[in-house]
Amino acid sequence: MGSYYWKISEYSKALEYILEAKRIFEELGDKKGKADSHNMMGIVNSEMGEYREAFGHFSEAHLQFKSLGNLRGVAKSLNNMGLMLNYLGDYARALEYLMQTDEINRKLGIKVYIANTLNNIGEVYTAMKNHLLALDYYTQSLKIKESIDDQRGIAYTLINIGQSHRYLGHYKEAVQHLERALSIASPLNTRSEIKKAYLELSEISENLGQYRESLDYYKKYKEMNDAIFNQQSSDKVAH
Repeated sequence: MGSYYWKISEYSKALEYILEAKRIFEELGDKKGKADSHNMMGIVNSEMGEYREAFGHFSEAHLQFKSLGNLRGVAKSLNNMGLMLNYLGDYARALEYLMQTDEINRKLGIKVYIANTLNNIGEVYTAMKNHLLALDYYTQSLKIKESIDDQRGIAYTLINIGQSHRYLGHYKEAVQHLERALSIASPLNTRSEIKKAYLELSEISENLGQYRESLDYYKKYKEMNDAIFNQQSSDKVAH
């Protein structure tokens, strides 16, 4: 139930159910269930913009997973802690946790997790305005995602690559990557990626003085953003 309410953005209800689940897991002595509950609470707090609280839950999940020798859980919690530190502007520690995550993921040999963490490292470097290094990590991530045919992941990372090229003033390369991202995301109807690509294209067009094109892209972004909001509202009403 907690996961359901999280998906429809009913965060208070989500936390209520997850807390109850954690209490039951504690009574049963189920450490993994407790760790998963803390991880889920961290995700909900993150969605609410409560990054310090989220970091606390991910830290607790990390301790539980570590005590169980659950490497995948350790990597997952380290990754999430790194993401929160990035949002909080603590870039050095964010990179430290994400690099640890990458090391464990490579031991586990699960390509999708390796690719996602490389992308996350790139996002930290983007926040640090080190766009060349960010581009390097995004490119590494993209190659792995292509090798496993992770279509949505490919679109997501292509957008990040496009953004990096935009920051570097490489507008032609930026547009090429963003258009490719749209060609993948549109048939999948992954609205989050579609709206991000349109917003990037709008900003590029504005930078090039192509104000009509910029407005057209922004309208498409706004339409997609409104569609996401309306769908979330509809899901809540339907429940």
